[in-house]
Amino acid sequence: MIPLTLIQRLRADIQTDEDGRISLELFSSPANDDDLAELLCLKNLRELYVIRGRTSDASLSHVGQMTQLELLSLGETPVTDQGLAYLRRLTRLKVLSLCGTQVSDAGLVHLHGMRRLRILNLSQTNVTEEGVTGLRKELPDTFVFFKGRPPALRLALSSVLLPRLGSRPI
Repeated sequence: MIPLTLIQRLRADIQTDEDGRISLELFSSPANDDDLAELLCLKNLRELYVIRGRTSDASLSHVGQMTQLELLSLGETPVTDQGLAYLRRLTRLKVLSLCGTQVSDAGLVHLHGMRRLRILNLSQTNVTEEGVTGLRKELPDTFVFFKGRPPALRLALSSVLLPRLGSRPI
């Protein structure tokens, strides 16, 4: 059951598909670390967008328990390398966006086990070409970009996976 009071308090947009899979969007939401812990009750949560939020590394300790996630977008949040360690358990992720976070080369080691990852957005982070080169060796099937927002992203999203994303930002 979806906790409607929580969804309303967080000013979240929630969508459910015909199979009961849930997509939750928190754009500029007042959600804090404790609020994300409450989302653990959403067992069918497959896509979580936390954009321009107050989500910190501590929040990721809860997000890391959402092992059913296939898409996670943490754009323009204060997430750092230390927070990425909590995401190691998200082995079902196909799309991960860390755009505009404080992530650097040092944090990329935490992503090495994500063998299903197909798209990784590292634009506007502290990641370098050297870091991306090393990551591509570990995840050769993952489309990684980190400079700007290349037009190939939309093509990759539409042709590689998750065609139901439509025009949602990642």
